[in-house]
Amino acid sequence: MAAQSRPREVSTKDLVRTPMSAVVLTVLLVTGCASQPTTRAAGSSLPVPSLSPGSSAASTVPASPAESPIANTAAPNSAPASPATSSLAVASSPRVSAPASSDPCLAPVIETAAPVPVPDPGADSLLVCHPGSVPGRAGPVTLSGNDATNIGKLLDLASLGTATCLYKPDVLLRFEFRGAPTRDEDVEVSSVGCDHPIASVGGHTWLIPQTLADFLSTDAIATGAKFAPPPVPDVTGLSLAQATEVLARAGLTITPDERVTDPLLTPDTVVLQDPPAGPGMTWSGTEVDVLLSQQPASACSVGQLAFDYRGVQYGTGNAFSDLDVRDIAATPCTLTGPISVVGVDAGGHSVTNRLTLPVAADLILTARAPPREVDGSASKDVVMAWIPLEADVRDGPDANGSCADHLVAPKAWLVSVAGEQSAVPNGAGASEPPMSACQGRLNVALPPSTITALN
Repeated sequence: MAAQSRPREVSTKDLVRTPMSAVVLTVLLVTGCASQPTTRAAGSSLPVPSLSPGSSAASTVPASPAESPIANTAAPNSAPASPATSSLAVASSPRVSAPASSDPCLAPVIETAAPVPVPDPGADSLLVCHPGSVPGRAGPVTLSGNDATNIGKLLDLASLGTATCLYKPDVLLRFEFRGAPTRDEDVEVSSVGCDHPIASVGGHTWLIPQTLADFLSTDAIATGAKFAPPPVPDVTGLSLAQATEVLARAGLTITPDERVTDPLLTPDTVVLQDPPAGPGMTWSGTEVDVLLSQQPASACSVGQLAFDYRGVQYGTGNAFSDLDVRDIAATPCTLTGPISVVGVDAGGHSVTNRLTLPVAADLILTARAPPREVDGSASKDVVMAWIPLEADVRDGPDANGSCADHLVAPKAWLVSVAGEQSAVPNGAGASEPPMSACQGRLNVALPPSTITALN
């Protein structure tokens, strides 16, 4: 479908720079949209055993993108989504899940099965809706066609797969086409309560990187400013060094704490930013978070990894510690899962239950990564992973209801990665005391916690 009144595009490799950053969506996904009045709208009965495409919607009027202080083009004006009229279907025809509404975020969810989440990159705009009311954002936002292209390309890099999700989708992305005839194509993103973040369209699901999902849902939930913040420069498409310089001139600092794999982009290219470019976003502070590109890397082997035990801390009757995972080889590597951990005694026999955790997609570790500083901080330009450990140490089978006489302190933690094992001492002197577990039971979250990058 031919696009109308498309803004001028300035390409950096495969990434398009626009007046409004593609990450607008990162901060706007949680735009405080109201529930969609359908049987599968936000606020429907929870939990559900697994995810199938449902309705996600929002209320309030979309904010108009502001002109970027860097680019000279203007984003297209927002346009309400066209009411859909087709009946429920999943195969070749679009799926419509609700009656039409004058509010673009309350319009029916329209999904068409295709080999990729966004088969047509030529959308004129992208409406970002979030189901449910989240304070701090002005409402749903309409992004430019160039932003829609950038976001669509990232989603289309995902591979087909399945995931179990306890809740309805977090975010609705509505790709809007205003050519004759007008049409919408929707993508639902689920992350919270999922064992792996996914994008779903027309009964199909794609496994998207955790870092991208964080920008689309978690990072978007931010408290708005009570005053008008200064304009934020658009740094998408720039290198990390260039973006740092541009933001510094605007009196802002950059936080490059997330990465997503894109083989078509030069490493350390800014893919998304939070807050987005322009003066119209509610935001307070001077830091701009950026999602950077990275090149694919081969899977990590145990031989190129170092595991650092971090001392125990206590709270609510539980003990908490973690194992840092670093790449000490000369080249980056991709940490793959699942990874399991079990406490063992001096003879190598198991004394705790085995904890098995999934690993976030796109988790590429920095080569020759140093350990954390004594104060627990890590360099922002180093990517390492961490394995969380938790156990009850207060309540137990003792006569007084405690567990003082039944605490088990493993000699070491046996970590299994890709069929290989490494033993990590449970404790490192007075500064890193060993962790115990009541009757040797490690706590297991449902769904299991995902091993992610240490931020």
